[in-house]
Amino acid sequence: MSSTIEDYRKSWLGNIIGSTISFLIGGGALGLGIGMAWIVQILPPILEERFDIQFDPQATFGVLNATWIMFLFGVIMIVIGCVEVYKAYNAIEHITKPRPEAIHKVERKFFCRYCGKENKPDAVYCEGCGKKL
Repeated sequence: MSSTIEDYRKSWLGNIIGSTISFLIGGGALGLGIGMAWIVQILPPILEERFDIQFDPQATFGVLNATWIMFLFGVIMIVIGCVEVYKAYNAIEHITKPRPEAIHKVERKFFCRYCGKENKPDAVYCEGCGKKL
């Protein structure tokens, strides 16, 4: 089964859309993970010091687990985005690379300007009327 250029164009567009979505989701997950880490690790000591509020370490541990899950999900989505970009790059190579079946040799025909008879490419005189080409 041979793929046409149009198939590769569709593949390229799909890969670009897929990579963009993966990067957006992955970046959002990493941002959410960083935000959660900031809330869990940096904010409680500040609140404990200034407002004399005590935090439950077990609850903090649960949020830290969720933070690592968000980080891991973000990294996985970014890796998927990179794979989609690589696939799009390969599709572009297929679109821009000349295919052997698309390249064909053009044979030039030589006609006499006086009588219109077709002649060989290396002919000096017309085979029909004998005049110089």
